[in-house]
Amino acid sequence: MSPALRFSVLIFITITMMLANLFNMYAVIPYLDKIEHLLSGAWEIYEFVVDHLFGLHSQNASLTDTMLDIICGTVGAVVSSIYLLYKARVVTNNPVA
Repeated sequence: MSPALRFSVLIFITITMMLANLFNMYAVIPYLDKIEHLLSGAWEIYEFVVDHLFGLHSQNASLTDTMLDIICGTVGAVVSSIYLLYKARVVTNNPVA
């Protein structure tokens, strides 16, 4: 992953979590938490660390919430991997002239 893309992802995660916690967006936007996990496999670690460092409650003190988040992250990773594999095969079979 390029440094610019990695930085963009980290900024997205930070801003999303800050806004979600500050403005109670988890209650306003249904499944926001699951959408975030489809986009980021490291989200649970981030939530855990931020919750413990700053006394927040992003994980709702729930094993079910954590497990569903991990499942959504895994599904997102699998779907992304299949798409990238497909794209790699298309590029290999159709070289640019």
